[in-house]
Amino acid sequence: MSENKGHSGIALISTSALIASAFALIKARQASAQPLPLAGELGLDEATMNLLLAIAQASISIEESTALILKGLKNIPGDGIIAKENPENFAAFVVLPTIVNRAIGLPQRHIPWDHALVIKAYHTNAGTMFIAQNAADAQNVNSSYPLIANEAVELKIRNADKVWVTANTLGDSVVCIVEQERF
Repeated sequence: MSENKGHSGIALISTSALIASAFALIKARQASAQPLPLAGELGLDEATMNLLLAIAQASISIEESTALILKGLKNIPGDGIIAKENPENFAAFVVLPTIVNRAIGLPQRHIPWDHALVIKAYHTNAGTMFIAQNAADAQNVNSSYPLIANEAVELKIRNADKVWVTANTLGDSVVCIVEQERF
């Protein structure tokens, strides 16, 4: 089987051809009125027997190929057949800009695949927080996303350090949380 990796489609097509050939041979044999074999005697000619053996061998090859494919599917990330476990930990942190209208970057935190970084404007904020993907955009109300007190947003990104925040009121902050596979 090791030399037939990647040829399961060919084996499937040839198996279908073998089965069709077997039916044709059996039908042709029934058409020619041959006497019935004696009890305990196998009544197949050599060509039919070889064809049935080839079908049996092809079926084994298909089963082995299917087993290899299913084994390979276990290694597919995301929505593969095997479900991924949820991360065991999470990280939460507060970002408090110390200068009004001056952008500050979030700390480096890896975000697991298919999970989100949640950024929430603190509930006691008096002003608006602005988030963007760089410092210049975070300081521009026309190119940033505003968050009012107690409002949250989820970002499916690879790392928290790609996010910048700005406060238009001194003392306002955001709190962030993200699931972590490891610290």
